[in-house]
Amino acid sequence: WQEWIEANLPTVERYYPGIRSPEAWVIIGRDSGLANPERRRLARRNVNMRGRVAVKTYDDVLRDAKAYVHALARALGGG
Repeated sequence: WQEWIEANLPTVERYYPGIRSPEAWVIIGRDSGLANPERRRLARRNVNMRGRVAVKTYDDVLRDAKAYVHALARALGGG
């Protein structure tokens, strides 16, 4: 999808103004089964691929969503 978006920017811009090179997410499962070396390897891979591809677990996505909702509530004066 990243290549297609970059190759078809005029079309993409009509529907999604401002989009240029979106980060892709690969969701790999839960993080409870990851050993410390695997966590470090995943963290290093995400640093190396920053801005292009992020490998996340379902738990990462849930934590990120909760943090976003909490920040949004605080910004709107609700918490």
